[in-house]
Amino acid sequence: MTKLEKAVKFYDKINQDFFRDVSIYLEHGFVYSDPNSILLAKPVKKNDGCPINKWIEHDDADAWYVHFAIGENCFKQWWSKIPFKLSYIGFGRALKNKKINYYKSENFFRRINNV
Repeated sequence: MTKLEKAVKFYDKINQDFFRDVSIYLEHGFVYSDPNSILLAKPVKKNDGCPINKWIEHDDADAWYVHFAIGENCFKQWWSKIPFKLSYIGFGRALKNKKINYYKSENFFRRINNV
């Protein structure tokens, strides 16, 4: 199964439209894609409530909110290519209905680079 097929299948499970999110993130956020992974992210203020439907200018942001990520090493690859770094990274677990948690970027990426 391709990364695109996996992404669409995941979105079907949560009753959402993958291509809608990609188009929104292409216009207002950031889309990372390589042969093995896809990641949708945007700059946010970490203490400004749920970021899912909020869009701000990156100058006001202190965190990256990762809306969707799939694929091996997608976080490592994305982090090496983003246009600017922010102090925190946040994400939730849609299938597990988990709230969005934020982590210090330097700690998060130090941990995944050591795995």
